[in-house]
Amino acid sequence: MNTFDALKERLLQLDGVEESTIMRKPCLRFNGDFLAMYLEKNNAIVIKTKPQLVKKYIDQGIASPFNITGRNFKEWIQLDQEFHNLAYDIITESIQM
Repeated sequence: MNTFDALKERLLQLDGVEESTIMRKPCLRFNGDFLAMYLEKNNAIVIKTKPQLVKKYIDQGIASPFNITGRNFKEWIQLDQEFHNLAYDIITESIQM
């Protein structure tokens, strides 16, 4: 079981979180909106959050901008493997805002 699988099991216990797909990849959604996915080629967890949290986590060096189309997604961050343990807290903070 990889880090994202364990994270997914915890998050699926929260009201409104469900499994889905995005870009033909498995993901989690919260009340129908994209929430998180595992990006295998980068061994990263991608999280959709609030713009102010994107800035906070990038400034702290915890996350990097998510850029898959040649531009940064303003509400998405990428957590490299060394920060996967923070994903649950970041996601639940995002849900509560």
